[in-house]
Amino acid sequence: MFKEILGDAFPVIEKAAPVLATILGSPASGVIANAALKAVAKKFDIEDLVTDALPKAITTDPDAETKLSEVEKSASDFFKEHGIPLPSHVELNLTVKADFNKVT
Repeated sequence: MFKEILGDAFPVIEKAAPVLATILGSPASGVIANAALKAVAKKFDIEDLVTDALPKAITTDPDAETKLSEVEKSASDFFKEHGIPLPSHVELNLTVKADFNKVT
């Protein structure tokens, strides 16, 4: 979902925090990915997610891997506390409904 937005920063996230990368890179994780992105931004003291400030901070901060690992640990702890399995892959179940009587 946010892989393109994060650009060159995404491989840094994949290396330091693979579960976090799964959440941020998944097209189907919407709310969770948005919360994860905000948590990463907060860790890097970035408020404006519209600019390229976050990818720049991740790729230039010498402590980026540590910060990303800390965010991932917090997310993992939250999932475990609430009995949610850690995301290692995304399952997408779609239901398509069509009402052909309304097609004009």
